[in-house]
Amino acid sequence: MDYLGPFTAKVDIDGRKTARVDDRTRTNAYVAGEEVNIKCQDWGEVVAGSAIWDFTTSGFWIPDAYVATGTDDFLPGLQRCKDRGISGGLNINQATSYPAKVDIDGRGSRNVNDRIKTNAYLAGQSVPIMCQEAGPAVNGNAVWDFTDDNYWVPDAYVSTGSDGFLAGLPRCSELRALIGNVLGNFGGGHGPFLAKVDIDGRGSPDVNDRVKTNAYLAGSKVWIRCQSGGPAVNGNAVWNYTTDRYWIPDAYVSTGVDGFMPGVVHCSEVGIGGGSRPGGHYGPYKAKVAIDGRGSPDPADRIKTDAYLAGADVYLQCQDNGTAVNGNSVWGFTSTGYWIPDTYITTGVNGFLDGLPRCSEIGVGGGKPGANGAYGPYKAKVAIDGRSSINPEVRAKTDAYLAGADVYIKCQDLGPSVNGSSIWDYTPQGYWVPDAYIKTGTDGFLGHVPRCSGVGVAGGGTGTVSSGEAGEIRGEIVAAARSQMGLAEWGDNCNPFGANGVRCGAPWCTMFATWTWKQAGIGSAYTDYSGTLLQWGQRNGLLRAKNKAKPGDIVIYGPSGGGGVHTAVVEYVGTDGRISTIEGNYGNKVTRVSNMNPYAPSPPHTYGNILAIVAPIHDENVTSTPAAPAIKGSTEFKVLYGRAPNPNSAYDMKLAAFLYPGTTDPRYKGAQSKVRVMRMNKVPGMGLVRIGGFISTSTVVDDIGDGRSFNSSFAPDKVRFGVYADFENGALIARTNPTCRSDGSKCAVADSQIGVTQTTDGTLELGYLTFNPLHPEAKLLSMAVFGSMRIKPVSGGGASIYGVASRYPSLEVYNDRADGSLRATLERHSELGAGESLGNFPFGLWPGVSVERIGVLEPDPHPQAPPTLEPQRAPVAPVPGASIPKVRVI
Repeated sequence: MDYLGPFTAKVDIDGRKTARVDDRTRTNAYVAGEEVNIKCQDWGEVVAGSAIWDFTTSGFWIPDAYVATGTDDFLPGLQRCKDRGISGGLNINQATSYPAKVDIDGRGSRNVNDRIKTNAYLAGQSVPIMCQEAGPAVNGNAVWDFTDDNYWVPDAYVSTGSDGFLAGLPRCSELRALIGNVLGNFGGGHGPFLAKVDIDGRGSPDVNDRVKTNAYLAGSKVWIRCQSGGPAVNGNAVWNYTTDRYWIPDAYVSTGVDGFMPGVVHCSEVGIGGGSRPGGHYGPYKAKVAIDGRGSPDPADRIKTDAYLAGADVYLQCQDNGTAVNGNSVWGFTSTGYWIPDTYITTGVNGFLDGLPRCSEIGVGGGKPGANGAYGPYKAKVAIDGRSSINPEVRAKTDAYLAGADVYIKCQDLGPSVNGSSIWDYTPQGYWVPDAYIKTGTDGFLGHVPRCSGVGVAGGGTGTVSSGEAGEIRGEIVAAARSQMGLAEWGDNCNPFGANGVRCGAPWCTMFATWTWKQAGIGSAYTDYSGTLLQWGQRNGLLRAKNKAKPGDIVIYGPSGGGGVHTAVVEYVGTDGRISTIEGNYGNKVTRVSNMNPYAPSPPHTYGNILAIVAPIHDENVTSTPAAPAIKGSTEFKVLYGRAPNPNSAYDMKLAAFLYPGTTDPRYKGAQSKVRVMRMNKVPGMGLVRIGGFISTSTVVDDIGDGRSFNSSFAPDKVRFGVYADFENGALIARTNPTCRSDGSKCAVADSQIGVTQTTDGTLELGYLTFNPLHPEAKLLSMAVFGSMRIKPVSGGGASIYGVASRYPSLEVYNDRADGSLRATLERHSELGAGESLGNFPFGLWPGVSVERIGVLEPDPHPQAPPTLEPQRAPVAPVPGASIPKVRVI
């Protein structure tokens, strides 16, 4: 027999042409529970922590992680596909052995002092080399070898027949780019260690500085490059920097010790900043010589002699390009506000440090452009078309920058809003690109990148926004502030306006105020401190006189000549110049204060002086009033329907709101919903069918509910899951909202499954399956929420609905006419009743075990069970050229 099996598919699996995730040739080649026979295996792209792929007897490549083979490794007795002449796997070379010249210690990184095993290879013993990479020179040879035993060794100590890179051996960085760290620790770290819990990756040793959710799932392998100190987590103040460039709390990793591990270097010793950050800075690094402090990255711009003496500790805030010194153009901006040449401090590298931000990314001015006259590089989030002007529709080049590509920015300016941002970037290749598609580290203008209008680049804004633009931006700020009215803090000053969601333990008035700006695309000003906001306003020329306040400005209260003590957002300015504000953390909640004299705000305010007023945009010479806020979901609506939503159409507005993945309920802490769309055949007159599953109570056990009763006008984020079938325009939209702990500690969104087919008469066969993502056991079918429905046209217009659904949660179905009016209603309480308390069930049972008929809006002439469904999925993404799959017609 030339295959092994049968094995069982863990989930629905798409068949691929090669061992790459995106090379799909058949949707659901294997459905969950189906038998899979494996002909051979080979390496491929990493999926769920495994780089092993299976080639099946049906001719498909599928990720081994999706098949229950009983092992996480290659199956014994099964050939590699490349040995059978079957192409499609990634070409990963096996180790090639060379003799050791001397006894060699194994290193955990490319650092001769980072010894982790003495005499790993004795003189004359074979050294199995998997790949090579450059590192610090040893005996004049800068090549380092990574071995099959997960050690780094200096190539100078191995008889390879060459003092350089070997032909035929890959660079370790190339292997890592293909398959991550599954084959070994190419990043130069120690391990693997196992994650105790799901771990979010942080950008610094700060639990609130999350940059990737679930970077490591519980039980997955973690490679540690170095360790450093940081804020204690569960009593452990050690933080680990991983080979994937994330900071994670050591308390969450099974290392065998509760502190620093023997043999693992301190991050500062290998040039990785981030740990032990007094005042939020990186280091320390040692000054090689006495260093003068500069006011900019220019050797001639000395502002303090001997700012750092030889051997002194130097802490850095960020790095950027400047005038080269000793052949090194990298400059550091220090914790005391000086620019210094990187060549004068011992960082362990001759370039930019891992983990340290570019100064341009955090709003520190002074950095200089590179040789191409532009700043960067920054990474493209998605494939980006180049535009010849600031106009989303005027494309000059398709896919000018592919997802993940480096993008350099010469200047920035204002233009039509894309994904909520009005900022556009101009590149050295002569293209305009939406800033929303580039990872710059901020949602606003970059601190020192010039405005295009100021450097003679045509096609951009004027530097001063137009009346319409100003009204829209200011209107969005005011709308964001109003949306949070009455929100009260909880716990120790806990609130949802932190940089990465919930933050506790600090005053939050300025967080709230600058958060409202962030919602309108002004993210560069976001801060938690009024003094920083004041400096931002001074640096950008955006301070305003008290008699020039406009809605959307931020008021800073404080004594004249002193510092700021409180902030607020201007909501309204009367004809007499008196202002009304919306203020976070005023009385421990979001509060409105009305009818204040800006020259003497008390009473009604408790603070008696306004120190400063900061404007979000340059519209000082424009008379503007807040325009109606932009329609949420309009971008996604246009991607799906090819036109903007009509604000006067109730039908369009329902669809746009449901398409918008953002959430307004503060309990979601800013977490976004998952929205998927498919095209289907139109059935004019059938209208819109809206399906929602919701929990009527505000909490269930330790998670939030929706806290409402049946409502034909339910808000899109007031359901656990929902489906809109738009028969008038031929589109189906499925939405899953976040599930959050009631204490605000965690939010997650389930990867719900939706299966749809459509018959030639327009009848829609719909199946769904979702679960509580905060409870892993909920993935079991007996603990899931699921249903199967038939939505069929009825003579004279409208729909009949028939099917089965789990008894939990409550379910509501509404049928709207094309004019937006309600035609029919179906409302079914949860089997548990209005209280929906899990305590009503005996231990061991879970709502959703059985199914029941949900009733009909109109009699179904053919009440047989719906057929087996074929899932199809695609995210709503406002990306040029995004493809949307079509429902299969049977």
